[in-house]
Amino acid sequence: MNQIEKVYNGNETIVTSGFTMQSNYILPLLNRMVNEKIIVQSAANLVQAILTYKHTEENPFPSREELARFLGVSVSYVKKGLASIKKSGILSIVKSGRKNTYSFKSFFTLLEKFIIEYKKKKNYDVKIAELLNIKVVQKETEEDQFQWAEEYAGEKEIVPAAVSTEETEESETILPEEINRVVEAYGINSEGVKAIQQSYAAYGKKLDKKVFIEKIVASLEKKDFVKYYNTCITSAYIAGEKPSIQKKPPVSGGKKYIREEAVPEWMQTKEDKPVQRTTAERISELTTLEQIEEERTQVQIVLNLSPDNKQALETKGLLDTREAEIKQDMEKSGLIDQSMNIEKEGAV
Repeated sequence: MNQIEKVYNGNETIVTSGFTMQSNYILPLLNRMVNEKIIVQSAANLVQAILTYKHTEENPFPSREELARFLGVSVSYVKKGLASIKKSGILSIVKSGRKNTYSFKSFFTLLEKFIIEYKKKKNYDVKIAELLNIKVVQKETEEDQFQWAEEYAGEKEIVPAAVSTEETEESETILPEEINRVVEAYGINSEGVKAIQQSYAAYGKKLDKKVFIEKIVASLEKKDFVKYYNTCITSAYIAGEKPSIQKKPPVSGGKKYIREEAVPEWMQTKEDKPVQRTTAERISELTTLEQIEEERTQVQIVLNLSPDNKQALETKGLLDTREAEIKQDMEKSGLIDQSMNIEKEGAV
């Protein structure tokens, strides 16, 4: 019986279910941070949950849905915790392709400082807020490898945040859920994601999220996505652009006008949809393959986000049928033209 088996009384189910190498001082550190209102409780729970995915020097990358399922909570609970983590700076959330990875560099630095104060200096009343505001310079000695040079290196080494300048530069902007879903649906590469994050960090306070989505979609088929997207979003910022489709504000009542999500006609409710034209009628009026492709692009955006959307699936079927009809008409037209050419050649 090995040491782990001894700890868990030889329970095979527990022993074979997986373990994380976790410092004994993580829990007391996180508990103090919650008590000092540096982070919320959901953030403390998430730090420990994310750490269970870290088994090497690489950053762990569990999804928000996976974390929610693991903790038995909602995705909104996870989002709240991640927002608190980002605000405190204890973890860096780094975008890598289509997934978020979590760097523990800042947290481990803070944990080390906490261990020094608590275990070596017997400072059981240590305040984490004070440790967050102090940048330390380590000096190893034969007597005590945990001794710090000149007691935290004096006033000149104090910085106003837990994350060093280097770490701050590496941290990434967290995109809103709506934008992130579009990014993931289209599999935009890391260069494109970085451009979107930078633009949102710079322009997010002025531009509506729907404008960012419109510019992303418009740039998808361009040869240089990043260059085209940056040009579009910068122009939108300068012009103070609004979403291309929005409902008119009410004329009376004095109610505040709130923009609503622009919805394709085939997704509108019966009240909103024009009574004189059905989706089938509108699609039957399409005459070119280019028009079919434009409509299909809009449908695919919805299907990427909601594969079971009935209206989108029905519209896709109508588009496929109309596309076949147009191609058939084109083939007939080609045969007629060919026949006319043969007749002309015979007359000559």
